[in-house]
Amino acid sequence: MDTITEHGVTPTESGRSGGLAAGTNVLGADGSCPVDQLVRGDRIYTMEPLSRTMKLKRVVDVDRIEPAAAVDIDAQRARLRLAPGQYVPFVTDDIDLVRYQRADRLDERHRYRFISEWTPLGRSRTEVVDLTDHATEYEIVAQYDGSHGHSFRAALPAGCEPKRRHKQVGYAFDPATFDTYREAIDAESTALGIRTGAKERPRPYRFAGDDFIQLLGWLVTEGSIYTGSDRNSASVKIAQETPRYRDTIRRLLDRLGIAYREDDRSFRIGSNCYGRIFSRLCGSDSRSKRLPSLVWDCSPAQKRLLLETLLAGDGNEKRTYYTVSDRLAGHVLRLCVETGVTPAYHRRDDWRVYCRHVPSGFEEPTHCSWVDATRPYYRIVVEDYPLVLAGRSGTFQWLAAAGVE
Repeated sequence: MDTITEHGVTPTESGRSGGLAAGTNVLGADGSCPVDQLVRGDRIYTMEPLSRTMKLKRVVDVDRIEPAAAVDIDAQRARLRLAPGQYVPFVTDDIDLVRYQRADRLDERHRYRFISEWTPLGRSRTEVVDLTDHATEYEIVAQYDGSHGHSFRAALPAGCEPKRRHKQVGYAFDPATFDTYREAIDAESTALGIRTGAKERPRPYRFAGDDFIQLLGWLVTEGSIYTGSDRNSASVKIAQETPRYRDTIRRLLDRLGIAYREDDRSFRIGSNCYGRIFSRLCGSDSRSKRLPSLVWDCSPAQKRLLLETLLAGDGNEKRTYYTVSDRLAGHVLRLCVETGVTPAYHRRDDWRVYCRHVPSGFEEPTHCSWVDATRPYYRIVVEDYPLVLAGRSGTFQWLAAAGVE
């Protein structure tokens, strides 16, 4: 008999139920994590099944059990090994309401479908990105009308003292002064730019949110950073040879107001300040690549824009993303979940993250079998929401947590 409950257990049962075999991974804030390595306080993806709302929630507890036997589910995009009492959430072709069935009571007459649609995290759109929020060592250079700057200085409030002046560039302010008197400096300036020192050309530091998200995508997937031997110079390179993507990058850099040089294989931006900031945000080489934390506060539409940019760079026509960075692979898995896609992956020498929507289901006679439980099983208790995203062999599906507190 199927059961319909909010917390994934039958109304007559109390306490914890089910269990996931060692070798199962759970998807969370740090990417894919083995279930036996979860600890209290870890944030993992959970779902409230009535509204299909998905959020990161904290693990409250994980305990270990050793059942004698287990149920194996082996289907497209679903590799699961479950304790007999583990509840499997499902829908059917006729009824889209989420229901649950114990792994040891799956009905051979049913065609079970896993949950494949949910509401992504509702974040507001990031309108502007300010690089001073992501830099520590920098100065802001204010340009002004006139040749002497006396009027500019006179208009600044008391205490707003520049650290230096260059007659051809403008006044330079340290981070603390600029942060305190930002509005006044901005009001009196004709242009503001960021740099690390006096020998560097000032660069734009405020960007439209959508454009900056797209720039991050190209930097992560095709970018590299070269630092001079004296560490006082750097060059940011975006490699791209495909004509249509070169046009996209060229228009993007023009909108951002970033000066660049290009050849038939890449775009280069000479800026020590940008080199430091983008290295800190995205990593400097292929193995250190990652998504910066700011992307998780963006809107779902901006996250989709980022995912599409990543796929344009290092993806293929089947929406498979390739990377050698462990951290970036975990972040792309997260990005899929936060844009409403159940991800999967394969790892050998590199990571292949499958970012396409593939609804999955199973039938008990074809895809399920009993196996000996030779390894421990783990019960996850989470905050508030009763479903977690878990699976084996690079697959994930929504399953009932053992408990909710």
